[in-house]
Amino acid sequence: KVQIVHSKQGKHSPGVEYTCRVVGLTQNIPVLGHYLNDKNKITLSYTDLQGNVRARSDLKIQTKTLESRRRPKESRVVKAQYDRMEPGMNLVNSPGQDETDTSIPYMIDADGEIRWILDWEKSDEHRYIGIGCGLIRMQNGHYMTGDGNHHRMVEVDMMGNTIHNWDMLERGY
Repeated sequence: KVQIVHSKQGKHSPGVEYTCRVVGLTQNIPVLGHYLNDKNKITLSYTDLQGNVRARSDLKIQTKTLESRRRPKESRVVKAQYDRMEPGMNLVNSPGQDETDTSIPYMIDADGEIRWILDWEKSDEHRYIGIGCGLIRMQNGHYMTGDGNHHRMVEVDMMGNTIHNWDMLERGY
């Protein structure tokens, strides 16, 4: 399945396109890169193993404003040089309320709109991951981060699900 979350009319940021490899009669399809508090236009293309499009659906999904006391403040683009920007989004490793708070990684597009956020506060497992460890994109599309409070390294997917968890004390660090 190829999924596209289309950009808003008149914006400079390209649509978010990605492939989701889900096979089965019933499926949950993650939709990443939507706008907050907006009616998002989304295209789903269903392909066969050779990449031929077999079906296509155009959807409109209304999203809500993120309800969190820790939500990053709205950003405002002061000066954008779109011709000098790489396509895609910018990852921000926000410290939350302060350096000792749980980090709130998020991505903004070229127009300064939040398009992805990982709110660790809602996760019992990752609530204490701090900004000092950062978030690094891996080649497989997942993220690697550290948890200094629990002496571990963690690999998570775009939805915040744990893929791998390494106890660094066990490994002598």
